[in-house]
Amino acid sequence: MPNTLMEDGKREAAVSMLPLVPDDKDSGRTYTCRVLNPAAPAGRQTSVTINVQHPPSVTLSVQPQTVMEGAKVLFICSASANPEITGYRWSKGGIPISEANGDSLEVTVDHSYFTDPVSCEVSNSVGSTNVSTLVDVQFGPRLLSEPKPLVVDIGMDAAFTCSWTGNPPLTLAWTKQGSSVVLSNSNTLQLKAVTQEDAGTYTCKAIVPRIGVAERDVTLTNSKGKLECLVGSSPPPEKIVWTFGDVSLSAGTSGRFTVQTVTSDRGVLSSLILSETHAQDFELRYNCTAWNRFGTGTALVILKEQEALPMLIIVGATVGGGCVLIICIITLVSLCCRNSVKGKKGTRLSKSDIRVQIVHSDHNATRGNDDEEDVKEPMAPNSSESPGTSRTEHSDLLEEEEDERSDIKDPTNGYYNVRAHEDRHVRSGFSEYVPNPRPVDAYDHSDQASKVSSSSRFSYASSQVSSQQSDYGRPSQQRMQTH
Repeated sequence: MPNTLMEDGKREAAVSMLPLVPDDKDSGRTYTCRVLNPAAPAGRQTSVTINVQHPPSVTLSVQPQTVMEGAKVLFICSASANPEITGYRWSKGGIPISEANGDSLEVTVDHSYFTDPVSCEVSNSVGSTNVSTLVDVQFGPRLLSEPKPLVVDIGMDAAFTCSWTGNPPLTLAWTKQGSSVVLSNSNTLQLKAVTQEDAGTYTCKAIVPRIGVAERDVTLTNSKGKLECLVGSSPPPEKIVWTFGDVSLSAGTSGRFTVQTVTSDRGVLSSLILSETHAQDFELRYNCTAWNRFGTGTALVILKEQEALPMLIIVGATVGGGCVLIICIITLVSLCCRNSVKGKKGTRLSKSDIRVQIVHSDHNATRGNDDEEDVKEPMAPNSSESPGTSRTEHSDLLEEEEDERSDIKDPTNGYYNVRAHEDRHVRSGFSEYVPNPRPVDAYDHSDQASKVSSSSRFSYASSQVSSQQSDYGRPSQQRMQTH
């Protein structure tokens, strides 16, 4: 507290301050300031009572808070102000309620009180205060957006939309008449690639638990006929009108005819859709006329009938196409398997790589023992045929097989064992051929058959085995083994 010396130079002046922010509770309160010094031990004091002025403080309540639609509720507007309140004003959804001018309001509520607040405004000379509140009104489904019927071409998409409100929160269900299957639980029902079976009536049902149910029906129609008129102009056309017979239509629906207009980058497309077609529709002349501020333009459009393929032809074509596809796949797999088998076969030898030796025990006694080591089970020619005949047939057989194998070489340069089908008295089996280290032409063959064999690069020796009959020389019974 600062002190200031007065003009007489003997007295001092003292100032004391008490800062405060008054509120409504401080109104009427008294504050006292007391001063003491040695000359006045009893001191002196002064008091002040404050009067706090403020706009009204308002509290708005509703009784009861939760009610059914059609019930009565009481709104109470409690306020305190300084100076005194000069008036009350009630409103609902921003619209004043002229008959209400007190601190309370009793009304019969409907669904609108759930979304439109009730306000109470209290005023005095300082200002005014406005307070709002909603009522928890429970009510059944109420339609906000009506679904619109559609006429759609087969193969195109379709979408229905309906919007409902209710309290408590509702549940939506889309169904088609004649079926209990729920198609959607949202506000919008989407139908992709519409077919003829999709045409019919659809129901949008709203269910408010414990309160009520409501529904709306809407129809989907497959367009039977469609005419299009594309208008490109600058500025865009202000109006497009279809004229045919006695009918003139620019938008909306008239009987079987519906006009739809769509704006795109190419221009404005106006479509005239016929929900059903009659014979006389194909005889009419349809005029499409467009206007803008620079003038008009007209186009003549004709409706033509398009033949639909019979269902039998469609099914037959589908089945036939499937069969052709299966045959092609089988053929391709067969070719692949065949090539794979050929690739896995062993290498075949050419004529120059084959060595054949036929041993006869009585041709050369000294060579018999050596040949028995090379050929474990010798084969004898048929007793009714000469050795030359037997060799000639066998040579022909080898020549035929060589022609088939002349284009393939044996990388192993292996050896072949030639076996004849032996007589039932001799044990059957394959004999292993071990090549003689001596040259083939080292043998001194005296018979003409050996000379014939030598010219074709084959070496033969004859033997006769008693009591044995051989089928040698028959190609069907020849056996060869590759090492």
